Amino acid sequence: MQPDAVANMGEESAVPHTHTHNTHATRTHARTHARTHARTHARTHACTHACTHALTHVRARAHTHTQVGVGWCASPFCLLLAAELVLVPWLCGWLVAGAGLASADAALGTLGVLAAAAVLARLCVAGLVRDALRVGALRAAAIMRERRVDVVLGFSWGGGVAASLLRDGRLGVQGSPSALLLAPTTAAIARCALGSDAASSIRVDAADRGRVYVFHASDDGFCPEAQRECWELTGATTHTCFDTHVFERSDSLDEISRALQTLCDARSVPVAAGD
Repeated sequence: MQPDAVANMGEESAVPHTHTHNTHATRTHARTHARTHARTHARTHACTHACTHALTHVRARAHTHTQVGVGWCASPFCLLLAAELVLVPWLCGWLVAGAGLASADAALGTLGVLAAAAVLARLCVAGLVRDALRVGALRAAAIMRERRVDVVLGFSWGGGVAASLLRDGRLGVQGSPSALLLAPTTAAIARCALGSDAASSIRVDAADRGRVYVFHASDDGFCPEAQRECWELTGATTHTCFDTHVFERSDSLDEISRALQTLCDARSVPVAAGD
C-alpha cells in the first residue's frame, strides 16, 4: 500500500508541477514576445526618426518638402471648372423650362449640354493637374536656386514633381542636386493629365546613375507594375521594397536611409541621425 501511496502522491504532485511549468512557459513567452515587440517598435521608431531627422537636417541643404500651395487655384482651368458648375445647371434648367422647346428637343439639348460639359470638365482636370505639376516644379527649382540643396526627396505626388525636374535636366545630373524618389506617382499623374509617364522621357547617364535613386513598393495601388518597369529602363538606381505605398516596414526604411546616406556621402554632406 505504501508504494501505491507514493505513486498517488507523485501523480497528485505532478499536476501542480505541470501547471507551474506551463505558467512559467506562458510568462516566459509573454516576456519574450513583449521584448521582441518592444525591440521591433523601438527599431522602427528609430529608423523612422533617423530617416526623418536625416532628411530634414542635412545641414539645411536637403530640401525634402515643397508645397504647391494654393497657386494652382488661380489656374484658368480651375476657374473654368467653377464656372461650369454654375452655368451647366442653369443652362439645363433653361432648356427644360425657359426655352420653349418641345420635351424631346429639350431632352436632347440637355443631353448635349451634359455631354459637352463632361468632356470640358475632363479637359479642365487634365489642365489643372498639369498646372499644379508645373507650379510645384517651379517652386522646387526656385528653392534649389536659392539654397545650397544637395538632395531632393520626392514622395508620391512630390515624386512626380521631382520626375519632371529630372526630365528637364534640372535634377540628378552633374552640377545639380541628387534625387531620391519614393513611390513617384508618375503613371497616375500622366493618366489624370492625359499625357505620358514622365519616366518614359527620362534617361540617366551611367555617370549619373549614383545620383538618382527610385524606390517602389510591391503592394502599391498608386504605382502599377508597368510604371516600375518604365523606371527601370531610365538608368536610375531602382529598388522595389516588399511594402505598401507609404513604406511602413523597418527594412524599407533601412534601405531608404542607406540610399540617402549614399547620396549625402557622395556630396560630402554630414547626416545627423538623431539628437
